Amino acid sequence: MKNLRRSTSLIMAIVLMLTNISPALADGFLLTVTIDGSGTVNITPPDINCNSTCTNTLSDPEVTLTATATTGSFFAGWSGGVCSGVDPCVVIMDADKAVMATFTLDSTAPTVDTFTVTTPSTSLNIPITAFTATDTVGVTGYLVTTSTTPPLAGDSGWAATAPTTYTVAADGSYTLYPWAKDAVGHVSSAFATPRVVSVDST
Repeated sequence: MKNLRRSTSLIMAIVLMLTNISPALADGFLLTVTIDGSGTVNITPPDINCNSTCTNTLSDPEVTLTATATTGSFFAGWSGGVCSGVDPCVVIMDADKAVMATFTLDSTAPTVDTFTVTTPSTSLNIPITAFTATDTVGVTGYLVTTSTTPPLAGDSGWAATAPTTYTVAADGSYTLYPWAKDAVGHVSSAFATPRVVSVDST
């Protein structure tokens, strides 16, 4: 009988404890992620991908939002008062929260920042001592030509990394133009100071 009373008291205590849990604690809070532009936001935990505006009830006390832009766009940042900047957003889920992720279309061509070569060159493989370029999202191709006409993004010869040499067929004087492209297909403008190289391999 004594054990029965103890068991009954324990059950009643558990029931009382459960009935005193607030609905918010039991079910979690709402997190609304608004997506402006072209990209996705991952919520971890519990590993939810939002490809468009989404609202989820989350029971975890803390979640991390990570933004990924689609090809041709870049992540411009968070807004809404919960997070700012472009780093992964840590949200403390102590109430319903809302955050906006803004993605912007990449409409800017890369810029060639530096381009230097060895001149005169005693080799038909002209050494390129520096070739750097920048882009809003990222440079995806490098190319060197002897023409002021910008190459097309689909032309052959583009390299994923900056070349360290440029090969010519014979001795002589050459004017070298560096180019850079991005994932969208934008090609940089003609470099302001192309390099004139005298080649004498004899």
